Amino acid sequence: MKNILDKINRADEIQAGLELDKTELGTHEVELASLDMIKAMLNDSNATYKKGLDWTKEMEAFTKKARVLNAEAKGLISGLSKELNDFKQQANQLGLKAETLPEFKKANDSLGPLDNIVKMTQKFI
Repeated sequence: MKNILDKINRADEIQAGLELDKTELGTHEVELASLDMIKAMLNDSNATYKKGLDWTKEMEAFTKKARVLNAEAKGLISGLSKELNDFKQQANQLGLKAETLPEFKKANDSLGPLDNIVKMTQKFI
């Protein structure tokens, strides 16, 4: 009888040990899954950081190009406006109408698009 009780107790101990092992194994699986998730999120974080750095560099280059283009357009507007006004005055002194010349008209018409460039690039500088 004692032998039977010992075997029953031993079976209970083995069963309890198995449940403890299952719990510990489950905990390790959860820890490993959590660690895998952390690693994956770290990889995503690093990738996002690299994209951010690349984007920042691109934006700096874009801003620089916008600044240069804006300055070029402003310079052309200023210079072309002065030249057109001077030419118009000289033509008037000679009794001519500068607006009738195709080159004068084209140059004068280009002031509007140049002004649009100034306005569009101004947003980025």
